[in-house]
Amino acid sequence: MKLCDLGVLCVKTLSTPSRAAVLSEFGGYSLKVDEHLWNPAADFESRKFKTAEASTGAYLALLEDEFRPCIDAGLSAAVYTQTTGVEIEVNGYVTYDREVEKMDFDKARAMHKRLFRLQSAGD
Repeated sequence: MKLCDLGVLCVKTLSTPSRAAVLSEFGGYSLKVDEHLWNPAADFESRKFKTAEASTGAYLALLEDEFRPCIDAGLSAAVYTQTTGVEIEVNGYVTYDREVEKMDFDKARAMHKRLFRLQSAGD
C-alpha cells in the first residue's frame, strides 16, 4: 500500500461532518546550508537534500502525490514539521538563523494556494 493510499484510508475513516481530519506533523526534509547551522556536526534528519532545487522538487511532489488525494478524501489541515531549523534539526523552510530560504518560496506558495483552492472547492 502506498503512503497516499494509507492516508486516504485514514482520512476517510477519521473525517466526519462534525470532525476534521488533520495531519499534525509532516515533512522532515532537510538541507544543510554552510555558515547557517547551529551545530554543523549534527545529522538528525530523515530526508536529506543537497540543493534548494532538489528540496523544493521533493516537497512539491509530496504535496501533489501524497496530499492531494488526502484533500480529495477530506483532509482539513496539515502542519509542516517546522518553519525554521532549530538547534540540531535543519528541516525548516528557512535556516536556523532565518537568513536563507531553503526552498523556492514562490513555487511552494503557488502549490499551497492550489491545494487551498482544492480543499475549498470540496466544501
